[in-house]
Amino acid sequence: MAEGGVAYWDGSQWEDFHVSDGLVGPNVRGLTIDSQHTVWVATSTGVSKISAIPSAVVAAEIATFNLFPNPSNDVLYLNNGTQNIQQVKMYNNLGALVYLNDNKKQQYKIDVSSFSKGLYYVNIHSFDAIIRKKIVVN
Repeated sequence: MAEGGVAYWDGSQWEDFHVSDGLVGPNVRGLTIDSQHTVWVATSTGVSKISAIPSAVVAAEIATFNLFPNPSNDVLYLNNGTQNIQQVKMYNNLGALVYLNDNKKQQYKIDVSSFSKGLYYVNIHSFDAIIRKKIVVN
């Protein structure tokens, strides 16, 4: 049997989940999505859970939006110029929610020093769009 992973569309390109991303086995045997949009992946060696895949949001670009530094190892700054950000969510590379802040403000300072090293997805909910960015925590 061929080795393979799980792929999803992030709005602009295909992204893959493999064993290195946390799947418990390399050979996918089955897949199902429950009512909470959690993806369950059965492999030859176990079952993996992929929850709240951030690719389901509509990507939009706002010229005044800033996210820095990237990569980051201690503090991540978000700024949306003159418009309030409605909510910020961060997901790890398996789609698990690791940060949520729904305080409406223009600037955020997020401490990522306790986060595991790796790729994260930041969903910034503005008044009329959801902006999705990738960041790396060192």
